[in-house]
Amino acid sequence: MRIQKFVILLIGLLAWSCQDEITVHIEKEPGAIVGNILPVGINAVAELYQGKLVAETEVDDEGYFIFAEMEPGGYRLICKAPGYSEYERRITISDGMIYDIGEFILSNMPYPLFAVSPRDGAVSVANSNHNMVVRLSFRESMDFTSIKSAVSVYPNVVDFEISDRYSEGRYFECRGIYLFNMQYTINIDTSAFTITGERIDSEFHFSFSTEEFLVGFTFYPYTYYGDNYSRLYFNTKIIPISVLDYLVINPEIPYKLDNYYIIDNYIRITPQISWIPDTTITFTINQGLLDIFGDSLGYDTSFSITTPPLAVRGTDPYPGMHFVPVENDIIIKMNNVLDESTIESAITISPETEFTLSTDRYKGTTEFIIYPDSLLISETTYTVTINTSLRDYYGGSFKQPYTLSFTTK
Repeated sequence: MRIQKFVILLIGLLAWSCQDEITVHIEKEPGAIVGNILPVGINAVAELYQGKLVAETEVDDEGYFIFAEMEPGGYRLICKAPGYSEYERRITISDGMIYDIGEFILSNMPYPLFAVSPRDGAVSVANSNHNMVVRLSFRESMDFTSIKSAVSVYPNVVDFEISDRYSEGRYFECRGIYLFNMQYTINIDTSAFTITGERIDSEFHFSFSTEEFLVGFTFYPYTYYGDNYSRLYFNTKIIPISVLDYLVINPEIPYKLDNYYIIDNYIRITPQISWIPDTTITFTINQGLLDIFGDSLGYDTSFSITTPPLAVRGTDPYPGMHFVPVENDIIIKMNNVLDESTIESAITISPETEFTLSTDRYKGTTEFIIYPDSLLISETTYTVTINTSLRDYYGGSFKQPYTLSFTTK
């Protein structure tokens, strides 16, 4: 039986193999590549390569180009114009795809230089701690010694040096102490050459200006403590103690600076008592403040914080607590310093309970403890109310009554 089945299968295979050959054709839909080369009017052309040149086109009056009816696959696109550095990009198009490379600007830099940072004409370039970096990028590996002799900066930069960033000679960094509010020009002359001896096409220079000495940003942690510091950051190092001669706080309150270091790029401003609750406080630093290099602050600088209103930040027992021991004291923690003479008269307890009071200050806050004169009544719900006659240290009022309820064992 098995032999019979095998013979039948063999005959079927032989019959199928004797049929005419069947060829399957899979048609691929062509795609397109489009883009916009700037600046306009520079006689730019776009070229496509697949090992060799397969297509080229000129841009129109607005810098647009299109390669239509392109077979799906990988291409190398090169856009170029006389006197400008080439733009190169590898792209892959699939069936029916329109690949838009978008808008890009050809650089008028001499080959093989293709990018610099900051760009020519840049203003207010970030210069944190006088430690900005100028970067030069090349399409070919450059001789490092020739770059060091070909690159110069005007005016002179203290501790100016050039490194190649372990990039095989394609990317270089120019570091030094760049001053604030200063215009610099970087020059690259034609003595720079590639590792194969090819010199840069022409001399090139670009200019930029650095930012002013300024306040970078401020920080105020909005928490439960009334003496939280406000931190003020600068874009360079200063001597924090020197800020005392130039800082004005409105409304005026006693404060201190509690920086850890003699030289730093920020100051920590902490109130000696606490910040005034529910208040907008403005800090102004006069432009006469100097950094450690002798640069003055660019202009009078002000910033503001808004402090939280007087509030209860915690209690013991906590609200709604059950099975509270009858010998329990009651602790109320506020988020700011209180006028202690107003505490006792602001408190009522229901059921009516006689009590004594103690207070303590901690991190710009007041904590007070209510000691009942006798044991609390068991299995009873108590409500402690603090009314709006309570005042903070600066005379500000408690905005709305606060109630704490708990139940004893």
